[in-house]
Amino acid sequence: MPLAIIYSSTLRPDTVLIHAFQQSGDYDYSKELFQSNFSIWGWLWDHAVRFLSRIFRGVPHIGHVPLWVWVLLAVMVLILIVGVFVIRKRGLFYRNRQVEEEEADEDDNIYGVDFEAALAKALTKKNWRSVVRLRYLQTLKALADAGRIDWRPSKTPTQYTREVTAVSFRNMTRLFLRVRYGGFAADEAMASQMLGWQQQVIGEGGDA
Repeated sequence: MPLAIIYSSTLRPDTVLIHAFQQSGDYDYSKELFQSNFSIWGWLWDHAVRFLSRIFRGVPHIGHVPLWVWVLLAVMVLILIVGVFVIRKRGLFYRNRQVEEEEADEDDNIYGVDFEAALAKALTKKNWRSVVRLRYLQTLKALADAGRIDWRPSKTPTQYTREVTAVSFRNMTRLFLRVRYGGFAADEAMASQMLGWQQQVIGEGGDA
């Protein structure tokens, strides 16, 4: 039944007319503001659950949850743990090629090494880490050849400072240990320091 046309004064609100408008469904605009509860992710999840349920039909349940759900959650957690481990321990899987090349030639042996050629190569590449290491090993060889230390592969650098007590040699040993084993990045200034200390230890008899 259509709503009867009611004329009213615009200067004074007609409560009866307002009530009539409120009761009429033709003026109920709020229903157009309702949002749908549809979710694409929910829809995909429901279809995935149904698909997996058909595949794993007959699989035992743990409580009210199918066993395959627990297996899926366990796999997801495992993938997450592996991902975090890989991110934190990238060095175990992604080795730096330059470091590999350096480590391949890092046997701290003082004999059978062409120090001049190795130093020239390291200086050309500005590989200051290798320069620091080679300067120290070259100094050990000079000291061993001069009979000032008893070099042995099993001895530690600190042990040689008891045989050569010069401050310059102690400084060389300290810097070598920091760069070689302490993980400190070497630079050109350190390489220059090693050369200066080396000249003092060898050229001045180690008394500097």
